[in-house]
Amino acid sequence: PRTVIATLTIEDEYAKVHNWFGEIERRLPLSRVKVCRFTGGGTGRQLRLDVSLETPLVNLAP
Repeated sequence: PRTVIATLTIEDEYAKVHNWFGEIERRLPLSRVKVCRFTGGGTGRQLRLDVSLETPLVNLAP
């Protein structure tokens, strides 16, 4: 099957980044995490997430 690979960088407060990353599993259940890296953000309360997601393109035509 064909896939789309998206690379994203998210930087925000620790809890928001973790909640956002957890929401990906609920909204895109077929996606696969290819790369995931958590590092410190610009301030002590922030977290930076670099993630690459591979999502299959599903043909829904009958």
